[in-house]
Amino acid sequence: MASVSRAGPVGRSVEKTSLRLVRPRETSEQYEESVTELARRLLPGTAFHVGGFGRGGAAHRDYWQSVRANELLRRHADSAQRAAAAADAANGQLRAEIAHRAKVEVELRQDQKLEAIGRLAAGMAHEINTPLQFITDSCRFLAEGTDELTAALDDHRRIVGELAAGALTAPDAAAAIARVDDDRDLDYLRKGLPEASSLALHGLDRVGKIVAATKDYAHPQLRDKAHADLNKAIENTIILSNNETRYVADVETELGPLPPVQCHIGELSQALLNMIINAAHAIRDVVQDTGARGKISIKTWIDPGWARVSIRDTGTGIPAEILDKIYEPFFTTKPVGAGSGQGLATARSVIVNKHGGTIDVRSELGAGTTFTISLPLDD
Repeated sequence: MASVSRAGPVGRSVEKTSLRLVRPRETSEQYEESVTELARRLLPGTAFHVGGFGRGGAAHRDYWQSVRANELLRRHADSAQRAAAAADAANGQLRAEIAHRAKVEVELRQDQKLEAIGRLAAGMAHEINTPLQFITDSCRFLAEGTDELTAALDDHRRIVGELAAGALTAPDAAAAIARVDDDRDLDYLRKGLPEASSLALHGLDRVGKIVAATKDYAHPQLRDKAHADLNKAIENTIILSNNETRYVADVETELGPLPPVQCHIGELSQALLNMIINAAHAIRDVVQDTGARGKISIKTWIDPGWARVSIRDTGTGIPAEILDKIYEPFFTTKPVGAGSGQGLATARSVIVNKHGGTIDVRSELGAGTTFTISLPLDD
C-alpha cells in the first residue's frame, strides 16, 4: 500500500489519495519511482509525498531484506544441489576407479603368482633332478659293489673250506685270497662304497629340503597374519631360487637372530623370491660369457621395532633416472618376453600395503643394487 499526499497552497487542507501497487519483484528504489511517476500522472501540477516505502521505513526494509534473503537461499540451495550432484558423480567415479584398481591389483598378483609357480616348477624339476642323478648313480654303484662283495665272500669261504680240508696249503690259500681281492677290486670297493652311501644320503637330504621348502612356500594362505620364522623363509627361498643363482652367483647369508614376525609368510616368501631372482638376472647380465661369478649377500638384523632384510647384488645397477619407476606395474628393463615387470610391483605391494613395512633401494650403476626391507615387529 502506498500513500500519496497532495498539498495545496499554504494553510489549505490536504487531501490524501491512497494507491495499491504490488510489484514484489522490484527493488525499493524502483518501486518508489513507480509510485511517484503514477502520482504525477494522476495529479499533474501538484506537489506530493510518497510515504511508507522510503528507505527509512522499517516494514519496507524488512520486506525487501526478506525477499533478498529468500533469493540468496534459493541460489545457495541450487548451488548446493549442483555441488552435491557433482560430488555424487565424482564419488561414483572414484569408487569405480578404486574397484578397478583393486581388480587389476588382484589380477596382477595372480599373474605374478602363476608366473612364480611356473618358474618354481621348472626350478624344482631341475633342482630335484640333479640330486636324483647322483643318488641313482650312487645306488647303482652300491648295488654293483654289493654283488662284488658277495662274490668275494663266497670265494673266501670256499678257499677257507679247502684250507680246512687240507686241499690247500696256507701259502696257496693266501695267494688265492689275494687273487680274489684283486679280481673283485675289494680295495676300491672298500673306499668307494662309503663315499657312494654318503652321496646318496646327501642327495636324499637335498631332495628333502627342496620338498620341505616347496611345501612351506605353497602353504595355504591364512586370512590373518601369523607369527613366522623369517630366517627360515629366507633359507627356503634360497633353496628354491638355486636354479637361477647357481650358474652366475654365490649366495652368502648373514642371518641374525630374529623374533617371530607377524606376517603373511607365503606372500613374503614370494616377494623375496622375486627379488633374489632379479638379483641373479642383474648379475647374469654382467658375468655372461666371462666365466666370472657375482655375489648375492642376504642379511637380517633387528632395529628397535623393526626386522630388517637386505639383499645386495653385484649386478649392473639401476640408472638413477628410472629408480622412481621400478615399482610401477609392467615396468621392466628386460627385453620383450624376458620379464613381466610385475616382480618388484608385487613385492612392494606385499611389503608396504599388506604389512605396513618399507622397501628402500640404493644402486650404483655398474656396481650393484641393495634393497632393504623393513617389517614392523610386535610392540
